[in-house]
Amino acid sequence: MIKTGEVDIFIIFKKAASLIEWIYLTYLKDFIGPLLPTIEIILNILTAIFIVGIIFVLIKFRKLRIKEREFYKPVEIEKHEADNNKIQWSVVLDHISSNNSAEWKIAIIEADNILDNILKEVGYEGETLADRLKSAGSSESVQKAWEAHKVRNEIAHEGGKEITQHEAKRVISLYENVFKRFGYL
Repeated sequence: MIKTGEVDIFIIFKKAASLIEWIYLTYLKDFIGPLLPTIEIILNILTAIFIVGIIFVLIKFRKLRIKEREFYKPVEIEKHEADNNKIQWSVVLDHISSNNSAEWKIAIIEADNILDNILKEVGYEGETLADRLKSAGSSESVQKAWEAHKVRNEIAHEGGKEITQHEAKRVISLYENVFKRFGYL
């Protein structure tokens, strides 16, 4: 038996059960007994209503999930825009492939300009790219865009900022991931 200190818990539960049984037999049996079939019918009806409600909610959630996927799918762009995007991106890749550190910085700045244009086209509000990124939310893609944009700001505002090709390629890969998410590439 389960014991806590000197008190046997089983005995306490047994006494509580007999008290409830005594109250039912003494006071409630005559009142509740005739109502049991009615209570059973009401509970069966409520069970059926709850089951139908659960199915209804599941169907609504499924429709909501489909709408959510449609809303967050990559933005479709026209063929000529896609060709123009590939040309712009190839220029960035040419800069990043160079052995000149100045061109690596240009690649990052150009990629940042592309990001700014994408956010404007998608419709994010704000005067600056930072404002548009703030209005874009806090998804993983937006976090990557912020990280890349911060490096761009260091390059643009700190004239002597040195950057390695490895770091420049890492930043460009951040932009590339964001561009793919937005359907640009």
